[in-house]
Amino acid sequence: MQEKEYAKEFTSGELMAVAGAHIINDGDLVICGIGLPEVCTFLAIYTHAPNAKILMEQGVVEPKPIHTSMGVADPREWFGSKCFTDYIDIMGMTLQRGLVDVGFIGGLEVDMYGNVNSTLIGTYDKPERYFTGSGGANDIASLAKKVVVIMRPHERRRFPERVAFITSPGFISGPDARERAGLRGGGPYRVITDLAVLGFDENTKRMKLLAINPKVTVKDVQERTGFELLIPKRVEMMTPPTVEEQRIIREILDKEGLYTGWNREEPISLKK
Repeated sequence: MQEKEYAKEFTSGELMAVAGAHIINDGDLVICGIGLPEVCTFLAIYTHAPNAKILMEQGVVEPKPIHTSMGVADPREWFGSKCFTDYIDIMGMTLQRGLVDVGFIGGLEVDMYGNVNSTLIGTYDKPERYFTGSGGANDIASLAKKVVVIMRPHERRRFPERVAFITSPGFISGPDARERAGLRGGGPYRVITDLAVLGFDENTKRMKLLAINPKVTVKDVQERTGFELLIPKRVEMMTPPTVEEQRIIREILDKEGLYTGWNREEPISLKK
């Protein structure tokens, strides 16, 4: 087997894209939105998972965009799609039937049990500011077999012990809480940030550190997290993009560097 050739310099955004892509298996049915989740999904399709299928909640099925889209209503996103249906078909007839393997969501906050807040800052009784809320994220978090949360920057205020408002449920309060709530999906599988990849302990359902950005330490990640992470004895480095993965990101999927920042962020050098 030919040894992989890794890019010598890359950005945190490219690390995140690769981490998300590597979660997707060939043949998976994936629901994702615009931005890094879409880059992750197409990167998987272009490399190791050519038979993965991408769905977008507004009704676009397997698009093949040639330009970077600015939102779900951007018609550039529809280019080359197998069909253009509607929200009810994607989120109802597909997701609610338990057919979605991987769902990507974002958020303002995520807590130790993977609960996501994208609704407000402050408290429910005294909100300081409202945001967009769920959209389809609650459905995805409740029903997809694997849920991947992508958010940045990784900082303490975005990783509180408890989120201010549960917009999209993770493991709620710990073991068996999802089952008691009647949620049929598998729950949060990974949280991907610009600093780390995090998973969840099988027994306690608490967030644990799996891999870190080469430019930071385990201590850095813990200091920028508002609760105590479970930290194994060995923490891996996030996998950098291969030369081919980076070419696909920069020449095809994110030519303007809008989501991966390859043309404006200070690069990370691969340690020798």
